[in-house]
Amino acid sequence: TLLLTATLMVSSESGSRWLISQALEFSGQDIELRGVEGRLIDELRIEKLLYRSAASKQRGRTEVQIQALRLVWDAAALWQQQIRVSTLSAAALDISLAAPSDASFELSVPALGGGWTIGVDQLNIDAMSLRKQQALTQLDEISLSALYQGERLSVSDASLRLQMLEARLDGNVVLANPFNFDAKLNLKQPAWQAQTRLQVQGTPNEYTLEGTLSIAKPSLPELAGHYSGNGSLGELRLQVFQADTLAGTLQGSGLLNWKNALRLEFDVQGRDLQTTDWNADFPGKVNFSGQFGMLGQAMSLNLSADGRLRDYPLEVQLRAKSN
Repeated sequence: TLLLTATLMVSSESGSRWLISQALEFSGQDIELRGVEGRLIDELRIEKLLYRSAASKQRGRTEVQIQALRLVWDAAALWQQQIRVSTLSAAALDISLAAPSDASFELSVPALGGGWTIGVDQLNIDAMSLRKQQALTQLDEISLSALYQGERLSVSDASLRLQMLEARLDGNVVLANPFNFDAKLNLKQPAWQAQTRLQVQGTPNEYTLEGTLSIAKPSLPELAGHYSGNGSLGELRLQVFQADTLAGTLQGSGLLNWKNALRLEFDVQGRDLQTTDWNADFPGKVNFSGQFGMLGQAMSLNLSADGRLRDYPLEVQLRAKSN
């Protein structure tokens, strides 16, 4: 009788709305739903979902707003220990983050035991915006397929668009503590494209990374290299970057910090770069070193180069700064 009652409730719109309202009340979270249509047994549509975290005097609160949320899934797959979602989509996702905290973050994701799996055939978000204090990041489109089994999350055909930049990713994450992330990332723009194979290990507060990188641009020979570094929730340190290009080598190191204001520091050196491979009208060999820095909107650049171009000696010193 209980099973029959539950089946009848999830098979009707009114019963589904009642079950959802009871679940929200039981959760104790500040979640507001508007325009709920459909049935829990197969397809559910929500006009607007709004979530607010608990407020803090120091940090404020995090808010998440989703427009035109649609969920299509196969309830019968539960008998096979599967949560199978064919479509999860939204017209817009807006996230407003609370101020950063000095507290550390512990990764805690429950493993799916007993052979259970969660699969999403197609997740699609038409537009996404991320607000952090005064900074705003907007993405044009996000889509992916995912499968979660045990402690392993596999993501395939993931893509996002940011203005003229398109990114595609395939990878696996072992959601343990420490975690392990292995992925292949492709970046494409009208003027260039890049590919990297990346592996990250550790915890969100202390992790290491290493990978390979290749960059192709129509007017230049391909750049191929490798990198390694470490980081935390608020900072990424690139310890080694080395690449072969123009018959010479590039080496660099850098720092990216986003905990408060965005801060970037990058040092790079080029050795024995053959300019003939770049432009046949300017044969020669060049060495250079440079430092680039950015703090908020302010930027600085120091560059020095020496060598020979078209059999003439070359020596350049350049300094630039903007506020």
